[in-house]
Amino acid sequence: DSFYLLLKNMPGVEEVEPNAILQVEPELESASLEETFSTHDSTFEGPYIPNDWGYWYQWNLHTTRADWAWNITKGDSNIVIAIIDSGVDTSHVDLRNNLVAGYNFIDNNTDIQDTYGHGTRVAGVVAAEIDNYEGIAGIAGGCRVMPLRCMDDSGDVKLRQAINAILYAADEEAKIISMSFSGGGSSAERRAIDYAWRKDRFLCASAGNESQDTSHLYPAAYKHVMSVGGSNRDDERWSDEDCGSNYGESVDIYAPGEHIWTTLLGSNYGTCRGTSYSSPAIAGLAALICSVHPEYTNEEVWDAIISSADTIEIDVGKVLRMNCDLFTASAPSIQKDTLSFDYTGTKPTDYRLTFYDVSGRKVYETHGSVGEMGRIDRHPPLPHGVYFWEMRTRFGTGTGKVVYLK
Repeated sequence: DSFYLLLKNMPGVEEVEPNAILQVEPELESASLEETFSTHDSTFEGPYIPNDWGYWYQWNLHTTRADWAWNITKGDSNIVIAIIDSGVDTSHVDLRNNLVAGYNFIDNNTDIQDTYGHGTRVAGVVAAEIDNYEGIAGIAGGCRVMPLRCMDDSGDVKLRQAINAILYAADEEAKIISMSFSGGGSSAERRAIDYAWRKDRFLCASAGNESQDTSHLYPAAYKHVMSVGGSNRDDERWSDEDCGSNYGESVDIYAPGEHIWTTLLGSNYGTCRGTSYSSPAIAGLAALICSVHPEYTNEEVWDAIISSADTIEIDVGKVLRMNCDLFTASAPSIQKDTLSFDYTGTKPTDYRLTFYDVSGRKVYETHGSVGEMGRIDRHPPLPHGVYFWEMRTRFGTGTGKVVYLK
């Protein structure tokens, strides 16, 4: 306390904060890729099928329809994802071609080699190379990773080093920043996050693995960070006896976080669990969106992720779970100020248009008449967000999903 007061009272010092230690949870599962292979369903048609031999065991890609999105893009190499973690195994056969120069904030040099393993596992989820006849496929395996090493060999992240890594990523070429660690937060960290957001960077972070309702776990709980919870292959909240995904109002979206095949040190592969692997899944989706729409701002990327999500019901209620298949005709539209609906029918008819929020609660309803062809424009008194709509006429019912911006 006396040292704190000494620093705080020094001339020119505006603020003093402890260099806290942030945490990750142990999430490595033991499994052999050969032991858990299952037979492939020959009737599985539609998605892009890569030649990576481990693809068939990546249930997360099938559930989130990442393989459908690959029909449009596997990721643009100009899109860079900064992974603030323990570095990366730079010689891993599934990662080495998808790396750009990073930085080591522990030793203050450019050695980004991972000796702990967490960063290598995180990187594989988002950017394991696609179609190289090796191992697995990353969600955005055509994009590149900027490893920023600030996690030591004990799995600890010093707050000061994390802040420096966020600022570094914001000033470099990284469009997306993924963070798989958590702590109590600080005003300095919040300012770094806000700075990155102003630089048009999309940020996401793991919601944590304490299996509790939390709104005070950072960086996930900051305003400009998408908080990502973990789901399992049954579209439930990931939860084991000893740990599980956090939940609550601060969690923006869920992504697979159980039995995730990914890259391990030494060009190996294995399965992992935890929201540490949910955050890079969202980072991968953000990278796919940026690959197709490089003109999108970080806010538009955020809205596209939310608008393309599926609604699932877990033990704590209805939540959003990522869906990469936003490029198909079923993808919801993003509309600003005015909600417009085009109608084509055989006869004039009356209609009733109803909107529901993501929990299924009716929030707005209107009605009127329309001719054989026409457009319905409405300015509903709703806050911006994701809504489901239902249009009823005497000839039938149509439904859809829309992101409403004001």
